[in-house]
Amino acid sequence: MRCGSDIGKRCVATEYDGKGRKRVSPDTDGHPNKPGHLSNLGNSLLGRFECLGDIGGIDKSISVGEDAVQLTPDGHPDKPGRLNNLGNSFLSCFKCLADIADIEKSILMKEDAVQLTPDSHPDKPMYLYNLGTSFLCHFEHLGDSPTLDQAIFHFTSAACSSTGTASIRFKASSMWAQCAWLSQHSSLLEAYKLALDLLPKLAWLGLPIHDRHHGLNFCGNVVNDAAAAAIKFGEYGTAIEWLEQGRSIVWGQLLQLRTPVDDLHDQNPALAAQLSQLSKELEQTSARDDLQVVDGCNQQSLEKVAQRHHQLALEWEELVKEVRMMPSFERFLLPKTLSQLQFAAHSGPVVVLNTSKIQCDALILMPDLDDVLHLPLPDFTFKQAQELQHSLKFVLDNGRAAKLVHIDGQPRDINTEFEKILSKLWLHVVKPVLDILAFTVCHSYPLCS
Repeated sequence: MRCGSDIGKRCVATEYDGKGRKRVSPDTDGHPNKPGHLSNLGNSLLGRFECLGDIGGIDKSISVGEDAVQLTPDGHPDKPGRLNNLGNSFLSCFKCLADIADIEKSILMKEDAVQLTPDSHPDKPMYLYNLGTSFLCHFEHLGDSPTLDQAIFHFTSAACSSTGTASIRFKASSMWAQCAWLSQHSSLLEAYKLALDLLPKLAWLGLPIHDRHHGLNFCGNVVNDAAAAAIKFGEYGTAIEWLEQGRSIVWGQLLQLRTPVDDLHDQNPALAAQLSQLSKELEQTSARDDLQVVDGCNQQSLEKVAQRHHQLALEWEELVKEVRMMPSFERFLLPKTLSQLQFAAHSGPVVVLNTSKIQCDALILMPDLDDVLHLPLPDFTFKQAQELQHSLKFVLDNGRAAKLVHIDGQPRDINTEFEKILSKLWLHVVKPVLDILAFTVCHSYPLCS
């Protein structure tokens, strides 16, 4: 029995039905806002547990979350959200105590949340994503492949939804890809393609700049992993297209360069404004908190919210189609094709480097060559790339102030450290590329392995 009497609420007898769900005697208070307050309290207790690791906190979170669910009548628009919250508390408890009953209850609660939510409702992708995380956690602890299949199914459903925030769908497609790697699932490239297709929505349309930058910090690694996956499947052209898509979006945003939406605004300001406004409305309906209880009435139904969001999504798609009918906007919000990118190599080879935890590679575009040359870099790793980046940043940040810097407590010469960085890049990256291109270079400096 989990009891929350020590946090100021009346203790009730705790029983469970055949599906592991809690039965609670009706609370005598009867105030319509009480279930919502209990659910919020459960979320706060969960946050404190995740911050401080107090096991008593997660017990209290589950107890008040169970009461919130039981005190919320069937058909109430907030019931799916409260089930989802309770499922998250059970998941955190499982991660702490590894009691199989907790992860099974987490899955049950989240399955109910999904089943009670209409397909076009903007919250459904989030509930599907959260259900996928519980199935994935089940697999990671027990190694049972059916639960991994279930995780893929729910991440796929969330990612392919026509509703929901771009950020949730992007996370779902990324998790779909991670699970597909684990099971060698045939949908791996499909998952990454969807993630890359969502990048423009994530970066350009209607999101505050803080949200865009926060999301894009995560996107870079997904782009690199997607390219590595395409390379493993021999899809070198696709890898080049995805890397260019990621580069143009991620770096374009971080450096505040022009975007396709800016170009559209120059050609048709009214259409650009309409598209931006629709995008904002879609994000607001997906991230809203408007299902408030006011004296038990005036609540928006789940179906009404779903219908409104579905209509906005259809209007957005139709508007994008209209934009793509304009001259020079045929590829609006779509990545450049390989044929477009090959033009960059008209005066000489273009080398694209990709570093990923999966593998590191060089892809080379050549003049008058339709195919992409692929060069594996087996002696270069993602970890090495990170270490070199860190060393270079340290040298650049400190090199202007003094000729000597202290690294690991030892004085080091700035020029020597810089030479070591360049030497490692030469040996593991630059020289292999030049070798495959049959370029010869003379050097007189000793090289560091």
